Amino acid sequence: MGLFKTCALTTATLLAISVLSLSVCWIGLGHEHIPNRVVRAETIRNASYDFIIVGAGTAGSVLANRLSANANVSVLLIEAGDVFGAASVVPLLATTLQQTSSDWAFRTTPQKYSSRGLINNQQFLPRGRSLGGSGQINYMLHFTGTGEDFERWERLGAIGWGYEAMKPYRDGIERERNEGEACPTELRDDEIFELFVTTTENVLSKAFTDAGAELGLANHNFNPARYTIRNGIRWSSYHEYLRPAFGRANLHVLTNSVAQRVIFDEAKRAVGVAVADSVDGTAIVINALREVILSSGAFQTPQLLKLSGVGPAAELKRHNVPLVHDAPQVGQNLFDHLNLPLYVSINASASVTLNKIANLHSIWNYLKHGTGVFSSTAVAGIGSPRNANFGIILFGMGTVDEQALRHVSNMKQDSFQNFFPLHRNTTQEGFLFLSTCHQPKSRGAIYLRDRNAHSKPFINPNYLKHPADIDCMTEAIRLAAKTAATEPFRRMNATIHWPRVRSCTNFGPFEEDFRTNRPSDRYLECILRVSALTGHHPGGTAAMGRGGVVDGQLR
Repeated sequence: MGLFKTCALTTATLLAISVLSLSVCWIGLGHEHIPNRVVRAETIRNASYDFIIVGAGTAGSVLANRLSANANVSVLLIEAGDVFGAASVVPLLATTLQQTSSDWAFRTTPQKYSSRGLINNQQFLPRGRSLGGSGQINYMLHFTGTGEDFERWERLGAIGWGYEAMKPYRDGIERERNEGEACPTELRDDEIFELFVTTTENVLSKAFTDAGAELGLANHNFNPARYTIRNGIRWSSYHEYLRPAFGRANLHVLTNSVAQRVIFDEAKRAVGVAVADSVDGTAIVINALREVILSSGAFQTPQLLKLSGVGPAAELKRHNVPLVHDAPQVGQNLFDHLNLPLYVSINASASVTLNKIANLHSIWNYLKHGTGVFSSTAVAGIGSPRNANFGIILFGMGTVDEQALRHVSNMKQDSFQNFFPLHRNTTQEGFLFLSTCHQPKSRGAIYLRDRNAHSKPFINPNYLKHPADIDCMTEAIRLAAKTAATEPFRRMNATIHWPRVRSCTNFGPFEEDFRTNRPSDRYLECILRVSALTGHHPGGTAAMGRGGVVDGQLR
């Protein structure tokens, strides 16, 4: 029976993708027509552009649009990948593109303080490799940050990036739009772009916000999840910004080309980019008349800077990279969020289960109406105590396919089964509480593997090295347990399944822990170091401000 249901799930998912690919009129994204696409870098050898943008991800998509809105400047957008397939727009299939050609498929170095339940102690670090970047494979949760974040950045030297200065941009980036509202087809150059943001409304999101009210609205901030999803499909900055700009004659899009290095003149001014030709791999120089903009993410921006001669002098010397500028902080200060999954079973029909995914009616309902289990990523709510450094995410996945989750998480089989004890029941309703620390103190770094731009860098986040992160995440786990015990979840018979990890048995969970949901701090620390998983939020490696890599103008 288990084999049959696994096959049914696979067949149903493949059918959904196949039918979706044939339904290009419905989604409008089955075929990308890019009139000014550059197929080979060789055709623009020694060409000149006012602006060259390296990386067509979330930031690169916005920059390409706003810069090319000025018809008097020329813009080249360079992307190592191609165009994502139709599956990328289906929210529930967000993880299916991981470990494919559309994913850079990075992984950490073996971790010393964490990841003990993962193969070789390594976390998988997916990053999108095609137009739209990681915005095409992420979970589409929308959050514009807090005022405290911006004020702290400004105190650290990011002058002009404080809350009041950034508030007009934060407020202008979004609006709650009506479902069915037409996509923009013709755009004015002065038009303000806004992401399409929708709010989750289901049984679990209602229970979650009600639980927050029971815990005390004055002290807790529990909200339904907000997504950049439109009519049941992903609506990232790629869709909102880059696609509408494809027809502009002053914007060229170079795909399937890896940037090898930024070229500097004698005054250390960036004057061009060398890219690898997609056919023979030879270096081709393209000139920048005004600026080169790196928007290659937290891993590859510092890698490209170092390959260009900007970075720690000793490291560059070790790899025989000619030094342009000694910048010790390039690649340092790497941080990332970790999430500890805690499984909670319920007796209400409220979550995504494998049998619902494998149901042909679910597929038809999604294709016809853009609703149902395929229309979201199952994240229902996000909450934390007010002014706290920790929080929880409610991920409404009742049953998880073992092969699928282990494929994207690198978990060992026994670790998976300890944390998801009911995974074999494909109809089991439930959800995960993901406990996280908002401002982790552990810091890692990015290092060159060699001087080849095609080589993946060494990535060491040093997860959980700082003891404060254990304390912070422990508080988050206890918040999850307290939330599960509120009346809205008691009505669903919510039951936490504390993982029974062999290496943690000296610390629990014990029978009393099951009754009180109060396991020891030592037990919580142990399971955190075994199976806390990356939240896919790396940053800090080209930091702005005093002692960082770039100044307040991002130079």
